[in-house]
Amino acid sequence: GVGEEGADFVMLNPDMIDMGVTGLSYAARQLRTRVFDTFETVFYLKTMPWGVLFREYPSGWTIWQDDAEAEGGFRCIGEPTRARPNQEEIEEALNLANPDRTPPSGNFFSQLQQFLRVYMKG
Repeated sequence: GVGEEGADFVMLNPDMIDMGVTGLSYAARQLRTRVFDTFETVFYLKTMPWGVLFREYPSGWTIWQDDAEAEGGFRCIGEPTRARPNQEEIEEALNLANPDRTPPSGNFFSQLQQFLRVYMKG
């Protein structure tokens, strides 16, 4: 019931902390971290230009790359991880799976956007 410790519930696309209200402060990032660290992600699917980040509980987090020759059109790159991989870990897996890949350098605004995305996530 409500208030029971360990009670299960489902949230879809939660917007727990409104960064427009709390801002980009350290305290806001800490609050978001404290709240989300108490949850167990049971299903996650984030599309990216080159593939997806996926989790289906109880399995670990996996990174899948588009591959027209693979069954289903994707191939898993890297080993499943217990913790959600951050952007650096995702890029590292992508680079290891594709040694000939030239990492995108992007212009100033795309780099700024990437920085703000990482900064806001804490």
